[in-house]
Amino acid sequence: MRGPFALRMSGLAFACVAGACGTHPPPPAPGDTPWEACPAGFHDECMTMEMPLDWNAPEGRETPVFVSRARSTSPSHADLWLLQGGPGDSADVFVNIVDELRAALPGFDIYTMEHRGVGQSGRLGCPVQESPTSDEGTAISPAEMPACIAAAQSASGGLQYFRITSAASDLAHAIDRTRTPDHDVFVYGVSYGTAVAIRYMQLRPNDARGIILDSVAAPGIAYFSHFSEQSDPVLHSLADLCAADAACSARLPPDPWTSLSAVTGKVGAGACPSANLSPVGLSAYVEGLLQQDDARVVAMALLHRVDRCEPGDLAALQAFRNTSTEMYAPPSPRFSQVLYWNVVFSDLWERPAPTIATLTARCKALSICSEGSLRLGQVQPLWPSFPEDPLAGKPIVTSSDVLILNGTLDPQTPLANAIAFSATVSSPHKTFVTMPFSAHATIEQAQVMSVDEPACGYQVLQSFLVTPEAPDTSCVATALPVSFASNPEQAETWFGTEDLWDNAERDGGNDDDAGDAGADADTDADASANADASANADAGAAADADGS
Repeated sequence: MRGPFALRMSGLAFACVAGACGTHPPPPAPGDTPWEACPAGFHDECMTMEMPLDWNAPEGRETPVFVSRARSTSPSHADLWLLQGGPGDSADVFVNIVDELRAALPGFDIYTMEHRGVGQSGRLGCPVQESPTSDEGTAISPAEMPACIAAAQSASGGLQYFRITSAASDLAHAIDRTRTPDHDVFVYGVSYGTAVAIRYMQLRPNDARGIILDSVAAPGIAYFSHFSEQSDPVLHSLADLCAADAACSARLPPDPWTSLSAVTGKVGAGACPSANLSPVGLSAYVEGLLQQDDARVVAMALLHRVDRCEPGDLAALQAFRNTSTEMYAPPSPRFSQVLYWNVVFSDLWERPAPTIATLTARCKALSICSEGSLRLGQVQPLWPSFPEDPLAGKPIVTSSDVLILNGTLDPQTPLANAIAFSATVSSPHKTFVTMPFSAHATIEQAQVMSVDEPACGYQVLQSFLVTPEAPDTSCVATALPVSFASNPEQAETWFGTEDLWDNAERDGGNDDDAGDAGADADTDADASANADASANADAGAAADADGS
């Protein structure tokens, strides 16, 4: 399996814009810190800019916005800004990507910006309620919510100022303060980062040379209140692909979708009790696996094993729990749960808000539902209410060239949302690229058949940065289809077996051995329940495993 951004140099050359090579960016604005060494997770030089807390009162209180810059190793002629997902994630998620991009894009200075309210951009938090010694440790319990909100409101100067439009205004002014004369500016957003890029395009429709939107989360179209509904269609599409594969279809009678879609219901009715899985916990595992192009077939095999529930499957399910626990990575300390909730409920939640009964009914209609949207819906009434942003969903007329990338099998930002958004955009050169079989973040996950080539999204991005009016999209024809064949390495990693789907004998082993392991899984209920809970834990993580 190709690792993330295992890139090969494509030989793309970038010519210096006349008069731009060798020039220097402007000095920091008054009140900004000078460029200085960066903390871990960032590149070359960093600074903290002071931005107005309220962009409608620019002479009032200020709030910090942290920016990093990776300088081109050759004379630069363009700036590329990267906007991370989330909301609430730190720009340190780009630490490895920046290295790859700098090597592949000579002549580009690469910038990242921490969203206001995250990391060193005045992280929103509630120290008492997030203390490890509080009710639920670093998590924030419902009982702690009112005090947490009050603390964040007081410390920040007002949560109403920590929304998408404020972040996009920060971006526009950060670009103004760092832009070298004659440099072209490109803005790349992924997942929630596309929401900020879209708002920037609305505020500054003529400033950037190009806007790249990867896995589109458009305000006014994308809502976290619908997030839990987005995995079922992807599982159904995978089942349809499986049905067209004779070997895969034969494993899942009477047909793949009928087989897979019934499993959580069977578990809810008491099937396979030794697996120690609830329908919600099983759904959480499946939803997480569907977000990864190299693990979505594991999701299907997981459902198949729970459905079969033989002794060998119970041993494999215990191995799966162990692997899932080992692979779980806690959020960066720079992440802000408060900022996450604030943006979700202010800008990415339906209006009027759906009732708990509605969210519950939506979940019950699905074959898999981890209740992420429902848990968010239980928090939403506790959150301060702010007016809807008047720019949400409004048409955009821009002179920037626009590149839109979205996968056909993306459960986090569905293709239908990207299509709906694209219809609202008017640009001299708009390129919409649908990535076959791709999950979220196409510059990483839209894999192609050649192992010597980077992901198709990355190839198109590179081409767009050279010729934004007509990028080369030919790699779409080489998209790597979904393979349902068992991968021994994958089987060993996830299930501790030789085969992903079946319980083949191993080195003289037999079903009695598997039965013993299954019994161990059955008796270790506490450990299993804890692993199940960790897969199903925080509402924020469940609702946007986007890290994006």
